[in-house]
Amino acid sequence: MNLIQLLLQPVFKLKKVQYYARQLLHLLEEKENVSEQLITKAKQLSDFELLTSFPGIGEISAALFIGEIGNLSRFSNHKKSQRLYRYRY
Repeated sequence: MNLIQLLLQPVFKLKKVQYYARQLLHLLEEKENVSEQLITKAKQLSDFELLTSFPGIGEISAALFIGEIGNLSRFSNHKKSQRLYRYRY
């Protein structure tokens, strides 16, 4: 390895770290946008208000739950919803 390569190596690593930092920031912004859209859609459903009334369940958790399970009223009782959960996980 010659002197120029040795001198440029830290600059290359720095640029690589900066690139990945920008990518990470972009992905975090994208995640935030998707989360906001999901919450906005979920707020239109009555189940959202019910789910967020439980301690420890925030807006994103309720929205993700609704996105995964769908409308809770399609289950005639809690045991049927538990069965779905067991089959999926």
